[in-house]
Amino acid sequence: MMNNILKWVHEKSKNTNVDIRATKLSNSNFWFYDLYNGRVINRKNSFFSIYGAEYIFEDNFIVEQPIIIQNEIGYLGIVCKIVDGMPYYYMQAKIEPGNINVVQISPTIQATKSNFTRAHGGSLPKYFDIFEKSTANNVIYDQILPEQSTRFYRKHNRNLIIKDDNLDNLIDDENFKWISYYDLIQLCKLDNLINMDTRTVISGMPYDLIDKRLIKTEWLNSIFSNDINDELNKVFHCIGNCAMFSNEKTILKPLYELRDWKINDDGIFCNNNFNFDVRYYDIEINGREIQHWSQPLFCSKGSALFGLIIKKVNDEYKILISIRKFIGSSSYELAPTVYIEYSESNNDKNNIEKLFYKYLNNNNSVIRDVVLSEEGGRFYHEQNRNAIIEINECVKLPKGYLFVSLGTLKRLIRMTQLVNIQLRNLISIIDIFKECEK
Repeated sequence: MMNNILKWVHEKSKNTNVDIRATKLSNSNFWFYDLYNGRVINRKNSFFSIYGAEYIFEDNFIVEQPIIIQNEIGYLGIVCKIVDGMPYYYMQAKIEPGNINVVQISPTIQATKSNFTRAHGGSLPKYFDIFEKSTANNVIYDQILPEQSTRFYRKHNRNLIIKDDNLDNLIDDENFKWISYYDLIQLCKLDNLINMDTRTVISGMPYDLIDKRLIKTEWLNSIFSNDINDELNKVFHCIGNCAMFSNEKTILKPLYELRDWKINDDGIFCNNNFNFDVRYYDIEINGREIQHWSQPLFCSKGSALFGLIIKKVNDEYKILISIRKFIGSSSYELAPTVYIEYSESNNDKNNIEKLFYKYLNNNNSVIRDVVLSEEGGRFYHEQNRNAIIEINECVKLPKGYLFVSLGTLKRLIRMTQLVNIQLRNLISIIDIFKECEK
């Protein structure tokens, strides 16, 4: 089955016409720079705009950058069926303009509000009606969750899984394929294959749909931990303390007020070492709702590292998370153990980050180490290292770090908007399964 899926993706990449070229903003008849308000917008004021933001830290240190303003909530949805105790997902071979390898395995539907209201004048996203007509009776997971808070300002999408065991007719579409959850997790071991939107959706899937005999004992105990209620109280208490006594804040401002940034016809560029630039692209992709357009994309200058430390405690895995706030987040978020952007200095590592690197350099401790793409609709060729390591020593935790079970994190994803997208992505690639599916 795995070889068939890889062949399917390869054939789609080979046979799809994709032409993406850097261009100038003045060449676009849709996007323009609004000099008066200091923002990049389009003539319909739809999709998104790019504005400036300033983040003031506790010590009055200030960071400034462009940021994406996209107030609309989009659909990230997957159709699911259960066969012999294993979820199967109806996945799409989809191209986004910023994808580093053309086709990636994407959700059944991946659509902004501007897409499904047809603001661009294109066709309605395929299978949109299934999600539009969904009811509480066939929805197994439905939550509005935050996107990348270092690039977006308070952006959220609706993550949705619909269960229907009578959808075998969906197999007829050559751009879609039923893939088991087991196979999807194995495919997550390959670089840049499973797209970011797939990862965030499956991170919230309830594990009680899976035959428990297929799950490794340590993860089974972590999923159905006896400590979940106590851990939830600790998480909420810690976030409350951080939020109540913090003076950090974000101020939106015109792009022309950003110090150390220059704006020209090619894009938005920082004079100093920063994580990204903004550039403009002319895009042509066949097979999409609209096949030719132009838009700005955020271009990363290098890879970040997102990592989890796990530790076995009484035959149960515990996961070390951190509590952080970012320039675009509305409040404090639950984040990975390690969150190191490309531009951050090695001299700034704390003790937890140093411990992580110590185990990362020991192959016997590495559970997962893979390069994964960010969402190609807004980010150009951005890929980051995602690693999970297991430690076997006691750790003195600094303020803002907590060990919790996988069951606690799953509960938080489904019931709150606190778990950030980088942590959700790492949760989605955890291999909970025994060596064989059955």
